[in-house]
Amino acid sequence: LRSASQASGVWSRAAAPCGLVLPGRAGLRSVSLRAAPWNKWSKPNLMSKPGRPRLTLPDPERDVGAVRGAAANPAAANKRPAVLESNAERDLGAVRGDRVVQQEQHDGGVAAAANLAVASSKAGFAFPPRTNLSGAVAPGGEATSPPRQTPIESGLLASSIKQCTDMGGLQRVVEEHAPSFSTMHAAAVWRKLAKMNKSGAKGADDVVVEPLQVLTRALIPKMASQLVVQILHSLGEQHAQGQSVGTVAHAAPTGVMLMRGELFSRAKETAGDLPPASIPNLMWAFSKMGLRPDRRLLSLIQARATATAGDFAPPLITTLFRALATMGIRPDAALLDAMQRRATATAGAFKPEEVESLVRVIAKMGVRPDKELLETMQGRAAATAGDFKPEDLASIVWAIAKMGVKPDAGLLEAMQERVTATAGDLIPQNISHLLRTFSDLDVRPAAGLLEAIQARAVATADDFKPQEVANVVRSFAEMGIRPEAALLEAMQRRATAAAGDFKPRDVAGLVWAIAKMGIKEPDAGLLEAMQGRATVTAG
Repeated sequence: LRSASQASGVWSRAAAPCGLVLPGRAGLRSVSLRAAPWNKWSKPNLMSKPGRPRLTLPDPERDVGAVRGAAANPAAANKRPAVLESNAERDLGAVRGDRVVQQEQHDGGVAAAANLAVASSKAGFAFPPRTNLSGAVAPGGEATSPPRQTPIESGLLASSIKQCTDMGGLQRVVEEHAPSFSTMHAAAVWRKLAKMNKSGAKGADDVVVEPLQVLTRALIPKMASQLVVQILHSLGEQHAQGQSVGTVAHAAPTGVMLMRGELFSRAKETAGDLPPASIPNLMWAFSKMGLRPDRRLLSLIQARATATAGDFAPPLITTLFRALATMGIRPDAALLDAMQRRATATAGAFKPEEVESLVRVIAKMGVRPDKELLETMQGRAAATAGDFKPEDLASIVWAIAKMGVKPDAGLLEAMQERVTATAGDLIPQNISHLLRTFSDLDVRPAAGLLEAIQARAVATADDFKPQEVANVVRSFAEMGIRPEAALLEAMQRRATAAAGDFKPRDVAGLVWAIAKMGIKEPDAGLLEAMQGRATVTAG
């Protein structure tokens, strides 16, 4: 070799069969397969094991210097070109397999690396994103150095993920340490991504989603059931926050949708191993994504929940039933029976909001619970009434009535005492709901409660919505109770001011209630406003 251009030509000819393009000195120097020294944080470099040659990619400055030195020593120069060309072919061939070698260092097998290569190929994607081993070309055409993919100890990688504060940092962790990722690390990044989106972290999530979905798909075949659920739960959180994960412009087409489908398939394969805590989270994820599990997966999940019902705590029971109710799914008989028995057995551990949630969602599903569970939940609500929000107690009473069962006298008494004590905190929606509940139950509220509710309604009259005004007046009429003059005046004034927002049903309900209560001279402005609204909405 007599010049630098000839030296570059050797590397180009050796790289061509490998499908690599070496842009020049910067690119060649940005990649190195030199063996890393052993330390307690890294695994031995497989390329430097005894009996295997130590690989070093060519350095143009070093090699051109060697060529110039050869000119002064013709005898040595005759041997050098052949050696250089041989090393170039071997070393550049090793570059093509470098990613596989690093993956072997991480988990001791070729399978994960093969899955990553196949997934990347199908997605039209190669690590690191938008770069190659010889350097990336920026939009302006200037070569930039790619992130080096370096092995890292599992604990340090987990710590790096946890410490990321922005999308760019998370992207670098994924790109630089992809070969060291395990299934746990992939799930951790999805959880971190959802958390960052929720907190409004700086940067667009597409820079992370693009490489992460490819990496995750490569790891799915060996992923444990709880990790599958964690990733789906993270996707569900993204949907709940209004994020459109996987639809960003730079993401691989339909990549996240394909990943989601593969996760569903893996969930079927591992459903028999689902821990109790993962079952409600999986169903919650489906409900938040606006999806329903297919018949086979739903059957497997319900069977697993039934088998592990004895390990369900109150929060798990309520979350599972709430997710099923949201999706419009009525649990099968075996699951319903198992969960009711478990709820009855653990009633003493139910918090007020869990009691309310369970009773309400059971009513929403159109299920009439067994007598023992209903009595137990009412007893728990009455015993802890002092810890309830007044509207939650009213919700329990309403849900029980919806099931066609009259609430216990003890629960009704506890509810009225709690509402009376906290009436100053009620908002118009609470007042409307409470009065509708008493009306539906055909129960006349205690005198103290009526006085407290009416005083609060007068104080907050300007915040009432049209439907709430109609509900309050109609509830009094249905219970055969004439409201205090101050309340009637406040509700009529509010109805007149908000007449333009009344729906036909609310107009009819309000006018009927006024007539029912025998109010012969309602406010003239109110009648005129209601007649005008009825005319406008008559069609």
